[in-house]
Amino acid sequence: GVAVQSQGTFNAMGTTIESNTVNGTQVYGGGVFVSRNGSVIASNVDIKLNQANGPEPGNGHSTGGGVAVHGGTFEAKDETSISSNTARYGGGVSVEYDRVAEEAAVPGTFNAESVTISGNDATKDGGGIWWVAADKISGEILGKITTNGNDWSPQADQQDNFSVDTNGSISTPADTGHPVQVLNNTAGTAGSAQMNVIFP
Repeated sequence: GVAVQSQGTFNAMGTTIESNTVNGTQVYGGGVFVSRNGSVIASNVDIKLNQANGPEPGNGHSTGGGVAVHGGTFEAKDETSISSNTARYGGGVSVEYDRVAEEAAVPGTFNAESVTISGNDATKDGGGIWWVAADKISGEILGKITTNGNDWSPQADQQDNFSVDTNGSISTPADTGHPVQVLNNTAGTAGSAQMNVIFP
């Protein structure tokens, strides 16, 4: 797959990222892993059939079968597709922060401009998307998902298919005219098939 860290950049255009697997106790991003202020822009890219395999059951975890945004930025545009990927958390996409020792968290950012996230599976939470949004006590932002520069709203679990308009508003059922579609994903935990949002 693709791994970008430490302010690195990677631009993918009109290509396929397929059938990659990462294994271990703490694993991130079967297809794409972006961390520590790295940046990936995917334009008309097909990200499919990737796996992030962590222990199950166990103390470790695996996130982002297709894409793991771990304190970096991932932008999906021009009809990018993220499909048929698997992980423990966030079968399609995971969005969370990175932190070293006592430093401030580096939030993960997913700019979803034109993308379909479909047919992904999480053995636990967030079949389509697993999103660590903010610290529930301090309010510190840990992960952001935007469309057209607008934060997604509401920040809540989604079991049913949904779409997102250019204002960042989530619509259920999905509106085929919207630039973002999250469809037909599955998860082991009820209530979060399409998206799981957490506030640790």
